[in-house]
Amino acid sequence: MSLEAAATQLARCLPPWRKSAFVLGSIIGVWTGAWCLQELTRVWTLSARRRRHPVRSRTQAACTDSAWLGHADEQERHHIIARFRPLLLFGRYLDVAPAKRPRAWLSRRGRAGPADRALEAQHPLSVAQLWGTHGRTAAALGRGCSYTWLAQDTCLIQMHGLTLLTDPVFHARSRTPCTLSELVEKGRVDVIVVTRHHAAHLDLSIVPHVPHTRWIVPRGMRTQLMRRGVDAAQITELTWWDETHMPFSVPVRDATASVRDVERRLDVAAVPTGGRSGRALSQSYVVRCAARGQRTVSVFFGGDSTYSGALYEAIGHMYGPFDVASFPISEGSGPWPCMDVHGAERAAADVGAAQRMGRVRGGRWGRDTSSVRVVPRGVTQIVADV
Repeated sequence: MSLEAAATQLARCLPPWRKSAFVLGSIIGVWTGAWCLQELTRVWTLSARRRRHPVRSRTQAACTDSAWLGHADEQERHHIIARFRPLLLFGRYLDVAPAKRPRAWLSRRGRAGPADRALEAQHPLSVAQLWGTHGRTAAALGRGCSYTWLAQDTCLIQMHGLTLLTDPVFHARSRTPCTLSELVEKGRVDVIVVTRHHAAHLDLSIVPHVPHTRWIVPRGMRTQLMRRGVDAAQITELTWWDETHMPFSVPVRDATASVRDVERRLDVAAVPTGGRSGRALSQSYVVRCAARGQRTVSVFFGGDSTYSGALYEAIGHMYGPFDVASFPISEGSGPWPCMDVHGAERAAADVGAAQRMGRVRGGRWGRDTSSVRVVPRGVTQIVADV
């Protein structure tokens, strides 16, 4: 008798209430077995990677920041890329870097926090301030870096006059301080960067409003964007450790508000994220903008990530130093299960310490009542530690 026939015969012999319990127990048993197999495979694979591809830590190197950040040699780069490469099992991408998660789920205060505290009011964004008010041509400042957090993982970054928009989501629930129409009518968006193939990171309804914008997306999103009318030449797909270089000609303004066209070069590297990615591989980005006669501006955008000391030290060793970093703080900054997907305020400070960043910006925090309890303490902690 086959196993399937035996299970069917056993189910027929059971009373109705026991049949439901038998089915439920079977489902739980299969799920538990698959999860145990997944975790054992992940632990064994990562242990083998650590043995085959040793990666020096910042402490082991015993060198200055200037000698460590951005100075990985070819052998070190090979070991870093081989150790932190995607791990796919049962159709899901697993966590390849041990994450540092505080035990906030042990707190007795609960997730929601005090009910009598309200979220801070949003502040309207002056689009004209970002692109100037003189003349009809929208032009950002030609020098320096400007970072504006809009909502969730949506950020507007201006680097030497080149404007990037990250993970654009502008639906009514996102409560952005400006609309997409204001950005594209009064300003300009040169590049859109997407960290994950997920509705929380890309609102596809914005595609028709940015017909001339370049797209940098995870591998596998090209077809979906082309169906929405984006030209294939405007789309660049990247996966972990891929790099691309893009030349741009953009209008910029100076202190006297005069506008001129200049050449800029954008260098983008896709790097791993800490935490699990699920069916769609999540990634972070290192973005650099080079301008003739000016210092190169470097920005790290974390996307969906938790903090892993080994991973972020390796990223800093390969691509650092960074002028600004954006790191997600979970809604609630600690309670399980958000902590498995995003970091906490303490983790954002650790990112800045690991990569010796001048400024760290926390995204996602303060969006609902689950994070009211810890937002003031978290933001203060970041400012104090970085």
